Amino acid sequence: MRGKSLRETVREMRTCHRVGRQLQDYLDHELDAAAVVAVERHLETCVTCGMEVATYSRIKSALREAATERPVTVHDEEALSRLREFADRLARSEGAE
Repeated sequence: MRGKSLRETVREMRTCHRVGRQLQDYLDHELDAAAVVAVERHLETCVTCGMEVATYSRIKSALREAATERPVTVHDEEALSRLREFADRLARSEGAE
């Protein structure tokens, strides 16, 4: 079995980067059918992106469960605000790449 060529590796990295930017929309069912097919095709073979989807899914599930278990308090709002700021910083840093 031979290793991947540099061209194949670069192509995979570009695909991961493109798919990575679409994962939230994919999980929120906001992609068109063609994009869904492309993301799912990539997820069939990419362990890294698959782990990212699994992580995002667990976070979304935990947030849904927490929201139904108890009402949001001022303390929770502060934590949510910090989490949003962190997510915004991450999004800005990904956009800079």
